[in-house]
Amino acid sequence: MIFIDSWTNVTPSTCGGNYTEPRGVVTSPNYPSNYLSNQSCKYRISAPEDRDVVIEIEDLVTKYDYLRIYNGPTNRSRSIDNITGTLYGVRRLKTSNEVFLRFDSDNLENRRGFKLNYRFKPRGLC
Repeated sequence: MIFIDSWTNVTPSTCGGNYTEPRGVVTSPNYPSNYLSNQSCKYRISAPEDRDVVIEIEDLVTKYDYLRIYNGPTNRSRSIDNITGTLYGVRRLKTSNEVFLRFDSDNLENRRGFKLNYRFKPRGLC
């Protein structure tokens, strides 16, 4: 693990993973360089039951590829966002204590991908 400052930690960029720390950074593989073709990366963020997960998508650049966000532990949970293209500005989402992310790339154009920050908040607070 690499520590950037006292608030944010960055783990090596891999395709998928489980995140249980109270705050962190999730990126697509190779971010900020281009991700690879034909990947299906699954990420799960799990907070204690008395916490919610707040996600701030800081950067997203894709062409035909998608970041899907589910309010729950799997891709069978309720879908709350499906993002492709270029995100301008920061998108903020609040979920339950578990969130599932799926990033799918095809075999066409590969771009920078995504970077998001997450943190746990006491349930009911913004």
